[in-house]
Amino acid sequence: VTCKLGIILHCIRTGMILSGFPRLLALSVTKDNESDTFWVEAILWTWAITEVSRYPMYLMQSKIVRLVRMVVPVFTFPLGAGSEAYVSYLLLKTSLGLGSEGDASAAEWMARLIFGLTLFINALLGPTMAYPAIVKKAMKELSGKEEKNQKSKDASKERAETSSSAAKKRKKARKDD
Repeated sequence: VTCKLGIILHCIRTGMILSGFPRLLALSVTKDNESDTFWVEAILWTWAITEVSRYPMYLMQSKIVRLVRMVVPVFTFPLGAGSEAYVSYLLLKTSLGLGSEGDASAAEWMARLIFGLTLFINALLGPTMAYPAIVKKAMKELSGKEEKNQKSKDASKERAETSSSAAKKRKKARKDD
């Protein structure tokens, strides 16, 4: 599940970078409206904060680093996904208002697909599926259950290895007899 979510997340980011941001910035120039640039900045900041809090966990194993990695998305996900959804809505609305449906190029249809899917995923699936999973991970980390589960798994593994080793010794002893 995590891999699929990662693929979807990076597809959304790629769509925003390649199609969403340039269009939104072009709109802000033509409308002489700088408020649209706020949304680009908001999205980029949430992405950056999320990633900066995430990657130290791959460099060092620490309880505090893991805690930060699990808790930060609780705050950045709603801001980032909400901003992406709003930008997608604005761009989809603008794209659909450009002219008759028959005049749209393949690139325009692709942009509409990207914005429509991003809006659907971020407005419907994000709050109902992704965000609860993010909160659950953070709560588990805050409660210390993850550490307890890991200790329990380690103990079970050690018992299994010990019993396996003992069984091998008994088998060898029988052979020697």
